[in-house]
Amino acid sequence: MYEKSKPGNDSVQPGQLSPKDCFDMLENAPIGAFTSTPDGRFLSVNPALVEMERCLSFLF
Repeated sequence: MYEKSKPGNDSVQPGQLSPKDCFDMLENAPIGAFTSTPDGRFLSVNPALVEMERCLSFLF
């Protein structure tokens, strides 16, 4: 299990990810990740998804 990396953050129990850790993990992931509204509009995308979309735009 992943251990918290920042001491002094009492709101995160050992073995749990903090919101910042989750954000950092998705932001640096080699795969595309996003959040969206129920109707499909993007709220946020990570750099890997932006790069994938940029590459795909040359194909269509």
